[in-house]
Amino acid sequence: MTSEMANMESMKRDLLTEMADDHVGLWTVRGYVGDEMPGADEAALRKKTLDVLYDMLRSGAIEAGFPDSNGRDFHRWPFAPEVVIDYIKARWKPHGPPPKPGEIAWFTTPTRAFQAARSP
Repeated sequence: MTSEMANMESMKRDLLTEMADDHVGLWTVRGYVGDEMPGADEAALRKKTLDVLYDMLRSGAIEAGFPDSNGRDFHRWPFAPEVVIDYIKARWKPHGPPPKPGEIAWFTTPTRAFQAARSP
């Protein structure tokens, strides 16, 4: 495994840890990727962020959607990973600015989404 691949796998584990504790927005994932790719242009950061999210969605490690206004519950999107990524691509333009807090999509772990749904 190359050093870059090892760093990305470590970053994914860090993201999963954060998502197990709280819902995480797209801008946060992009921030994690940016930390691993200092000096990269926005197009490269967008591509790598989308690749990371696709891998994590496809593996079932995370779910996409939006948190409820109560901050605990999560409204999961019932779409395939490809559909989620296409949705993000349509809203985060290739040469546009990075997503701002609250924009486009949020992510969480399935366990957290399940626990939030069962909490009183």
